[in-house]
Amino acid sequence: MAPPDWIQISEELLTEWALSCVHIDHLGTLIQTELQSHGEHARAVDLAERVARSALALCKELRQHGARGSNARIETPRRIQIREELASLWAQNCTQIYILGTLITKELPRDRTRARAIDLTDRVTRRAWTIVSELIQHGASPPEDWCPTVSHPKL
Repeated sequence: MAPPDWIQISEELLTEWALSCVHIDHLGTLIQTELQSHGEHARAVDLAERVARSALALCKELRQHGARGSNARIETPRRIQIREELASLWAQNCTQIYILGTLITKELPRDRTRARAIDLTDRVTRRAWTIVSELIQHGASPPEDWCPTVSHPKL
């Protein structure tokens, strides 16, 4: 049993979150590439870069706390004790990634030339939303700007 200010998270789940962060980083890079090819939407490109950097930083932190670098089967999975405030900080970081993703979507016009960038951004927000939800389910405090009664529209 974990002390009151600690929560237990499986090594597999930490690894899953870390890999989701790698995917978010890649999606952020793809969004930048997609938008830079048209030479417009500098703010959205900047936001996508911030998404990628934030996701990579979170991935690094998850790995420092027990996430593996691969999703290969873990023979003897461990339950890792994480301070509740650290898990809450991770939830806050994912919420910021989610917000950056929604800002990118708002920056882009709804036309066929931006459909791929919008789709990529929706993938970012879905992944970030999922990580935040799972962190809260495991005992992290919800971020201040978290609204549990509203579900992600794409889930």
